[in-house]
Amino acid sequence: MWLKSFKSPLVHHLKICKFLRCTIFEWDPASEQLVVAKRKYYIHFRKFLLFTHVLYVVAISLKLILGKDPIAAKCQGIVFLVMLFGCLATRWNFSVISDPCQSMNYFITWEKSIRKNGAMIPVSIPEKITTLFLNTFEVSLLLLHVLIVVIQLNYPCAVPFFGSLSPYCQNGVWTAPCWPVRVFMLAGEVWLWLQIGYDGTFYAFYVFYAAVVCMLGYVRIVER
Repeated sequence: MWLKSFKSPLVHHLKICKFLRCTIFEWDPASEQLVVAKRKYYIHFRKFLLFTHVLYVVAISLKLILGKDPIAAKCQGIVFLVMLFGCLATRWNFSVISDPCQSMNYFITWEKSIRKNGAMIPVSIPEKITTLFLNTFEVSLLLLHVLIVVIQLNYPCAVPFFGSLSPYCQNGVWTAPCWPVRVFMLAGEVWLWLQIGYDGTFYAFYVFYAAVVCMLGYVRIVER
């Protein structure tokens, strides 16, 4: 379950989230549970990140609606916009509610109590598939951000990235700015997508998806 199958990818994911300051939750190795970050600036910084996420979604939506880009470019932008909407929906926790953290801790505590009583918890096929998916996903998520860098370097006007929203892209023609501006735009783009990707997928794949698989496993144990 959590401690046996999903702990490794979860801890890896949260370490990156902690480095990026993109989530308020941390993994406590002593208690083997999720805890809410005690630093207040984490919470304020995350609210700022949510605000920038909303602004980014609005800017891209206006670009796709009002822009004169080709249909193919707009279709590409819609794909990324759907990803942004999905991550925004899953990570929206502006009031800093700790319910997701508490629900996962309930699962972990219950699993510990089962192990303490000496019960064996066999790994089911859905758990093996989910573990493989989560480990593969962690690598894929990193490669996605590498892909964003490659797209920006080769197609600076690609929708929906910063280049297409900037005055340096007119009618699909890119006029390169000075290199500090270019580096700042590229770094800001990658940083924003890292924040969105790692925080949004934490809720989508660990709080929801992995939790559902665990619940099905617990039901199977109770039925015995």
